[in-house]
Amino acid sequence: MMQITAINRSEACAILDTGQIIHFATMLDIEGNETDDVSECVVAVAPLPCGRWVVIDFSEFERGAVH
Repeated sequence: MMQITAINRSEACAILDTGQIIHFATMLDIEGNETDDVSECVVAVAPLPCGRWVVIDFSEFERGAVH
């Protein structure tokens, strides 16, 4: 199964261990409401290349500095 290795909030996407990039279809805030504000987003839903969907919990990823 494909694994998410990184997320990019500003681009609303995630990078898979295969190197493929998937884009968030839906983002949810802490209250479970849909949001377009990536700074409010805590969970995202994205389609995988195989046709399945993945729920991405942002708390599982460390924030990194962008240089």
